[in-house]
Amino acid sequence: MTTTRKQLIGITLSLMMVLSVFAAVPVSAQESGANASLDASVDDATVAPGEEVEITYTLENTGDEDGTATGIELSELPSDWDVTSDSSDWQSGSQSWLSTSETVAAGESYEVSATVTVDDNAADGDYDIAANGFVTPDSSDDSTVTITVDSSDDGDDGDDGDDGDDSDENDSDDYDVSFEDTSDLAGDLVWSGQEVRVGGFDAGDTVVLRQSTGDSSSDPANQLTADEDGYITFDTSGEDTGQYFINDRDNMFDILVQEFDTAEFEADTVDDTTDDFELEFESRRAAYNINVSADGLDVDELEHIFGDDFDVSETYDDDEIVTLEGVEDDTYETNFTNIDDDEYTFDFEVTDSTAEASDTVNVTESDGADRSIEGNPTGVQGDNVVIPIDTDGTDASVMQVGDHVDNNYEVGLDIDSSDHDEDQFGISMNTYFAGTDELGDDEANVFNPIYLEGEDAGETIDDVDVEVAYTNITDDGDGPLSDRLGDGDYLVNIGNDWESTPEDNHAEIDDEQDTGFVFLNERTAPGEIATHTAPNSDSVDNLEDFEDEDTTVTQTSTIAQEDHLLVTVEDLGMTGVFADTNNGDDVTEELANAGVSFEMEQEDPGTNRDPQILNLTGDDDADQLDVVAVNGDSTDYNGSQLILVVEDAGNNLMWDDEDYIANLTVTEDNPYIDDEDDEVSSETTVTLEERNIEWTDSAEEVPATDGATIEGDTNVAPGTELRTRVRAEGTFTDTADGMVMSDDGDRHFVAEYDFGDYEPGTEFTLRASDVVSNNGAGENEIDSVLIAATEPQPFNYDVATDPAEPVAGDDVSGTVTAENTNNDTVSENVQFVFDGDELYNDTVELEGGASETIVDATLLENASADDYEWELIVDGETQQDGTLTVAEDSGKDDSGSSDSGSDDSGSDDSGSDDSGSDDSGSDDSGSDDSGDDTTPGFGVGVALVALLGAAMLALRRQN
Repeated sequence: MTTTRKQLIGITLSLMMVLSVFAAVPVSAQESGANASLDASVDDATVAPGEEVEITYTLENTGDEDGTATGIELSELPSDWDVTSDSSDWQSGSQSWLSTSETVAAGESYEVSATVTVDDNAADGDYDIAANGFVTPDSSDDSTVTITVDSSDDGDDGDDGDDGDDSDENDSDDYDVSFEDTSDLAGDLVWSGQEVRVGGFDAGDTVVLRQSTGDSSSDPANQLTADEDGYITFDTSGEDTGQYFINDRDNMFDILVQEFDTAEFEADTVDDTTDDFELEFESRRAAYNINVSADGLDVDELEHIFGDDFDVSETYDDDEIVTLEGVEDDTYETNFTNIDDDEYTFDFEVTDSTAEASDTVNVTESDGADRSIEGNPTGVQGDNVVIPIDTDGTDASVMQVGDHVDNNYEVGLDIDSSDHDEDQFGISMNTYFAGTDELGDDEANVFNPIYLEGEDAGETIDDVDVEVAYTNITDDGDGPLSDRLGDGDYLVNIGNDWESTPEDNHAEIDDEQDTGFVFLNERTAPGEIATHTAPNSDSVDNLEDFEDEDTTVTQTSTIAQEDHLLVTVEDLGMTGVFADTNNGDDVTEELANAGVSFEMEQEDPGTNRDPQILNLTGDDDADQLDVVAVNGDSTDYNGSQLILVVEDAGNNLMWDDEDYIANLTVTEDNPYIDDEDDEVSSETTVTLEERNIEWTDSAEEVPATDGATIEGDTNVAPGTELRTRVRAEGTFTDTADGMVMSDDGDRHFVAEYDFGDYEPGTEFTLRASDVVSNNGAGENEIDSVLIAATEPQPFNYDVATDPAEPVAGDDVSGTVTAENTNNDTVSENVQFVFDGDELYNDTVELEGGASETIVDATLLENASADDYEWELIVDGETQQDGTLTVAEDSGKDDSGSSDSGSDDSGSDDSGSDDSGSDDSGSDDSGSDDSGDDTTPGFGVGVALVALLGAAMLALRRQN
């Protein structure tokens, strides 16, 4: 007795005892005259592996008294078969139905259904499923159904799709499709050429296959005899397209002749370097298998041609045939690389129909692509070294990098550039990770295709595919290297294809077309580090922001709290370290893993105190620092300058005018440093300060004029825009931004206001506010007053020519210099006209005390003897004018004693006769110079000024 029945009997006996107590009825009065009868039925007892069968169980009480318990349990079920039921009484754990809510009355029945799933791997044969049903604990009945597993039967309506295949075509070599009976065949489609098997007949029955010729007419097509299993098998190869039936029109089915509308290559000729030669199939069938053969090609060559884009399911070496499985109407790619040049006729035959076609292709030898390696790239250990190549219009190339004999490192690459429009591109080789397994099991991530030119230079090319064909690394060929790739010369070969499939860590290039070398130099020590700052509000997330004109970066050793702290490292190299980083990425881990240490150590911690230390790892009681690479992308970091933003995520840095030593060290943990003695460091001192802003003393008095400037001092980053406000109660309130600037390291800000409409003596408050709220400088407010504005003095202008006294044939240049003698910035509109040509017309703005040469031009080339008028116009009014005289060339030295001789510079100038006739006599001011209407140089006005200066000098000497 099963556990389930024992449970139910226990429940029933307990119920009977309770009833006996309350009803005071003897137990013997409850004896049942019920009788159980169990029947099991199934609609179709023949199924295929993996299919389902439904069994209906009917439990009837054939006795004369009501049942007291109801239950059915499966007592026998094949291993690995599953059973389910929709009944609420189903108990899946015990594979039984237990009804505690009702009993089976005399003459009544209880019915449930079970769905049994056959194991996918069940062998063909008969399997019993037994069940036991009971209506009382002592009245039960057994019932057994036998399920036949037949792998040739799929249990459905006979339609597996458009091809009419209702069976596994591989189950028998004697037929292509099989049907249980004619009703299963009815309405289906059979392809002409298929072997068809139909069951449901008696052994030896004579059966006629007929072709319908009308609604009530037909012609016999074939007479068949059923085999011992009741099956007929017939070949449809000779049948035309039409409707057919067997014995009865109710089982009408169609036979359709399959034909190829298209089965041809894209062209009649293909060269032996083409790996994407298109082949198109088009037929009136959803999917089919094709046998392919061609005289002169063996199975291996056929697999090479069709194996890339087709599923080659079978090969027949004796017949030199391959089978393409699951072909659909589509265009496929074939590969003719390295196929001998010849003419080949390809025969295509559908495996289970009469459809066939052929097409002829002439394979020609390539006229010789000229792939090349453009130069011999040179790099440094740890860098990305770019190998420029030219594929010369080909779709695929192979390349060998390194030679195992020479370098203990050799890698073969397959390069597919069929989707790329350009022949020239680069293969970037990451020499930091080359030969290691840190980027994966092979070298695939070490080599990447990149653009060489244009706006995308350095970027990865998405439509070029580089795959590793083989690796031969270390003595045993399996790698990885025990250290990083060493310096040396690495052979590079490029060609058409491999002579054979790469294996045993090596392959030879067929048709090698060019050879070069990668020269990998030993690493050198990195350069200096420097600190920089940028305003808190400026973005330094990536190089584009960093180089934007809206971002101000200043090299400095003073950093204000909340401003950006940046560090630049010169010539660090090791671009390969940043293989997977982008601009703005945190590279703390990458640098630490590469043995590069960055540390900030408090310079003066105080008496008996350990200095505070911050570094990239947070080890050894140090606080954590993080660094972000502004130029972390391989296209922007070329090894010369690495730009890092230092981030103090833990807010551990001290900003109360604290000095730190910032140190970057390439440590012995770096693969290119042998030991501690070889470590390379660079350091600088940086001062961290709390933010500060304050007005200067000059801001206490402001001129009552438009454009009045007010200045303050600060330590925040240049480029910061501070907020300023002026307020005179009842008179004015205004605001302006104060831009922070740096002059020789001193930082100040200037705000500009228009006070021209207000009276001197007006008192007001002047406020400056920081733009940073967290740890900001807050506000600085002072009292100020408007004072009478001082009118600015005009610029001093100096107009000069070279030579000062030109003669015919000279090339004459001229300069105009402006000087601002005021304390404040002043601007003037200036024009300079020479000989009728305007040489300058612009606004000149100069800070107080500044000067600038505004004109520096060639006035005359090979000058002709003549007078040339000039004019200097300032703010619309002529300030200076004159005439430049070019004299005839007399053949004498124009710099003789008359104007510049010994009288002016000789001993007389320093002797007792300083005021004598030699300095003021006829040589300088006599009739020779004043007798002419014009004066050499810029004319009379300038000459008079010169004479006046000489006279004053003489008078001073007399005194």
